[in-house]
Amino acid sequence: MNLRGIRLSKKPPAGEGGSNPKTRSTSEQSFGSMLRVGKDVLEVIKTVAGYAPANTNLTVANFTTYLAGMDTKNSSVAAKQEQYDDAVEARVDLYNQLDKKVSKIKLAIAAQYGKTSNEYIDVVKY
Repeated sequence: MNLRGIRLSKKPPAGEGGSNPKTRSTSEQSFGSMLRVGKDVLEVIKTVAGYAPANTNLTVANFTTYLAGMDTKNSSVAAKQEQYDDAVEARVDLYNQLDKKVSKIKLAIAAQYGKTSNEYIDVVKY
């Protein structure tokens, strides 16, 4: 910590339920801000009198449809990210339970056979 000349900050304390609060990645924030810019531009071009670009992809109707599609995709990605995060948390919980069960099994074998028994020596390796 002292070699860098700066103090490193500690990790924030765990939120409710013992896990850190979910945060959005930088790329997700960027996608959201880009979509916001697109929606802001749409609001501006709706008010511009006589806006009729030669490129039909840039018309108000097509741009509105395009932004709606982006919004739908963003929502889809967010929902899948939430499902992924929940699955990872569930898996971590299962591994934590497995660790506790293995410890209890070792204690049970030690109580039943003794800590010097072959049964305990065989299981304590794991």
